[in-house]
Amino acid sequence: MFSIEKALRRLIPGRSREPGAFAEISQVYDAEGFVAQGFGTFEETNVFQPVISDTGFTDMQGGEFYRLKPYTPATRSLLRIPDAQIYFPNIVITNNALLNVNNGYTSTERIRQRASISPLRQIDGRLIVDSETDIVRTESGCYLAADENYSAWLLGEIPRIQNYLRNSGASSQIILHGDVRQFHLDSLAAYGVSRDRVTVVEPRARILARDILFATPGYFHHIPSPDAVNFLTGISLDLPQTALRKIYISRSRTGMRKIRNEAELERSLRGEGYEIVFPEGLAFTQQAAMFRNADIIVAPFGAALANLVYVAPGCRVVLITTKFTLEFARLLQMRSINFFVFNGLARNWSRYLAPRRIRERHTEYLLDIGRLIAGLRQLEIGNTSSRDNGAIYRSHRQLRRR
Repeated sequence: MFSIEKALRRLIPGRSREPGAFAEISQVYDAEGFVAQGFGTFEETNVFQPVISDTGFTDMQGGEFYRLKPYTPATRSLLRIPDAQIYFPNIVITNNALLNVNNGYTSTERIRQRASISPLRQIDGRLIVDSETDIVRTESGCYLAADENYSAWLLGEIPRIQNYLRNSGASSQIILHGDVRQFHLDSLAAYGVSRDRVTVVEPRARILARDILFATPGYFHHIPSPDAVNFLTGISLDLPQTALRKIYISRSRTGMRKIRNEAELERSLRGEGYEIVFPEGLAFTQQAAMFRNADIIVAPFGAALANLVYVAPGCRVVLITTKFTLEFARLLQMRSINFFVFNGLARNWSRYLAPRRIRERHTEYLLDIGRLIAGLRQLEIGNTSSRDNGAIYRSHRQLRRR
């Protein structure tokens, strides 16, 4: 069957890497299988019971309350790996076996998710890895990937250091692999890892380690693990105390999922007493403080919402659904904070002409400002329903189709 999307993929291909030297991987294992083959030993295993909570989210348009279904988070482990080769990000190979664990997706899933930067390739059912890279050798250390996505870094990578600190001591060296930015270093420092304990390795380099500790990430398939959230919230960040306030997290300076009338929206929100925040211009501790001291947070979907881990009890959060996946709903469920969604926007039809993998860059939204302002006024006086009426949340598609 003819497919416009497939035809456009040929006309608008994604970026691809130049062919280099490749080595075939013979085995792919999850963490338990990796250990069973003798390639590493468990230092610690966290097994969680299903997360059950009545906390869910309310649709500001229909007043319907959605309760998140119980789920069992992925097991998190700490491995000691001898003679490892590590490619950015979180791709670990030893004895020609791949540890199929990554941040957000498995290593093999990331071939599809991030094809332009992944050193892994799947050709005729075989898994191969690019071996034509710079080499950095190290005897030992604890591995972290400097993910450029703020949410994946904060919810997935930072929680790994709790296992490192418990099992390798306060003087252990952190090998930070990737394009390191200031928020990486600032957040590490806030959680007890000073700059002198961080060894930076550029993303194109392959790390050859004789003995390395590798903690599996705290964030998988858009769901943070409960102990990752507890770790992030349990640390005192010495945040400044300010009066509670209402904030709007703007995406007007970003190039993805644009709201065409966002400037008008910001003017209207200022008139309602909201402060407009541009998170990309704030340091890590400033972002954390902004969320901690907010009474109401309104925001389009975006990585800055990882800072919801710091909100105070009683904070009200309104997400404008320019996108909807479960990480922030689950995070707020773990914090027992109600989560309100607003779905009153229209999408441009031309986005369907773009391949699915780049569609978010070509999607623009027109938001119903009057309806949002009316909903926020009701929320402020406490008239928005937060009572469970028996409706069960099953998928974001159910929300979008109404």
